[in-house]
Amino acid sequence: MEARSGSSEEGSLKETVYKVEGGKTIRPRLWVEGDRIRKVEIYGDFFMYPEEAVFDLECALTGTLTGEVGRRVEAFFSERGDVKIMGANPADFTRAILKAIGEKSG
Repeated sequence: MEARSGSSEEGSLKETVYKVEGGKTIRPRLWVEGDRIRKVEIYGDFFMYPEEAVFDLECALTGTLTGEVGRRVEAFFSERGDVKIMGANPADFTRAILKAIGEKSG
């Protein structure tokens, strides 16, 4: 799926489906205003434990500048040593979010 965009009161809606090597998917939905992420929802068929870590990652990304996504995702997983992911890794989340935004991951 190509990245899609739309608009709402919370900013421009950007979403995509990112396929992780091995077949799992990450589906980020982001509302972006200017160069700042206003809201994030992350779906997919990956597993993250503890379950609330997905919500915590969404909260950590809220308010982040689009150019800081990679650093913020890396910092989140580094600071939260208790988070386990099956079917993906932290870099996959960065790639998925940047794909939705429309930026290349480095």
